[in-house]
Amino acid sequence: MHSPRPPHPRADRPRADRPRPDRPRADRPAPERAPAVAVTPARHVADVVLRGLLEGDAFLQPTLASEAARAQLSDLDRRLATELVLGVSRLWGRLCAELNELLREDVAKLPPDVQRAIVLGHYQLTRMDIPPHAAVNESVELTKRASPWAMGIVNRVLKTVAEEGAPALTKLKGDELLSAELSHPRWWIRSQLRTRSLEEVKALAHANNRPAPLSVRPHLGHTPSALRAALEAEGATVTPARWAAGAFYLDHPHPFSAPSFRAGLWYAQDEGSQLVAELLGARPGDRVWDVCAAPGGKSLALVEAVGEGGWVVATEVHERKAADLRERLAPYAWAAALQHDAGAGAPEGLTPPGGRPFAGEFDAVLLDAPCSALGVVRRHPEVRWRRTPADVQRAAKRQMALLHSVVLSVRVGGHLVYSVCTDTPEETTEVVSQLLLAYPELSLAAPPGDPARWAPLMRGGALSINPAEHNTDGFYAVRLVRMR
Repeated sequence: MHSPRPPHPRADRPRADRPRPDRPRADRPAPERAPAVAVTPARHVADVVLRGLLEGDAFLQPTLASEAARAQLSDLDRRLATELVLGVSRLWGRLCAELNELLREDVAKLPPDVQRAIVLGHYQLTRMDIPPHAAVNESVELTKRASPWAMGIVNRVLKTVAEEGAPALTKLKGDELLSAELSHPRWWIRSQLRTRSLEEVKALAHANNRPAPLSVRPHLGHTPSALRAALEAEGATVTPARWAAGAFYLDHPHPFSAPSFRAGLWYAQDEGSQLVAELLGARPGDRVWDVCAAPGGKSLALVEAVGEGGWVVATEVHERKAADLRERLAPYAWAAALQHDAGAGAPEGLTPPGGRPFAGEFDAVLLDAPCSALGVVRRHPEVRWRRTPADVQRAAKRQMALLHSVVLSVRVGGHLVYSVCTDTPEETTEVVSQLLLAYPELSLAAPPGDPARWAPLMRGGALSINPAEHNTDGFYAVRLVRMR
């Protein structure tokens, strides 16, 4: 995918109150370059991972995990690398705008390796308790490896930051300033202002820039009370989740190496994802199609909901993801995981367990559609810098195509849930409006269970949740019933 420019404004005239850090005055020699130093493993890994910040489609956190394992980082270095990758990714726009106050040219005009080095150093100097000499010297060394001509620029700018702190944003006005302050692209802010007030947009952006909690739920066969007891025995702090029944917020020093996780007592899943699966209202004995099912967290919830008398068909178009899905659902005889393109409709030749005939229609269908993923930027902050309005439009077209392919696989009286982990109007309300116009036999359906429980989560008849209001990932989901 074509990478958008970093969302920081162009620089204009140099400030008149002091010499430019990247342009030494003619009447005195340039400051000496920082001595060559070895880049610590944590900073090297962070630099490698951040190469993908503005490029590609892969999430940075899996890349970080693999690079940290390859470098055999200690726990301390792993934590430092994680803070650098996620912190720089979240504040990229703000950090670049601050640096533009000190540079004659826009940071975006520097080579990518120099951009990463100078922003990494700036983040450490202004947002972390890092010795200034370490932040400056190692950023200069990172620059030296690929662009030695820029060592002086990086050294002088970062020394200025070390002495004077983060520069005030004096060059920007209007939505350029707001974009820099919130560290979100201008187009995103304009899109959000279509449906939210300015204060709501600011609150959402600030929530996106904070770390997400770890929410977990017990695997099938383990009760919430037993899971809580096991986690607390390990020294974890366990708090009941606010919205999802049976889920917990977990504060654990090493959650994914804990005995409870290795024993398969629980899996991590954001409350928003849990609520989407619950919204479908699958009942014991139901036959359910989970479309675009990877990584399978919602599939597990549906497997539990329908029980051994039911049947869950989970499909995924990507081969590797489908293989992982099969492995995850393998313990459950009433679940089938298939590699399948839902754009061609429901998979054919299915044989449900128990020998009951299958006419090709399901009691319930869940389409958690591919989308712009702008609802998960607090977990994957790089997403905001990679997306463009054109990406949103392409996603909306793909979502409509998938809906046309799956909608008639719902039996009369059955339910369809359409969900996306984003909140752009093009992918949410506009898609649903088009769907209801195309299929008069569909109608909005109320959430299952207690209406009072769902009321704080609903807007305009749809599940509409976000990090600022609900401390969940951003999700939009609508439950529909096929009337005829």
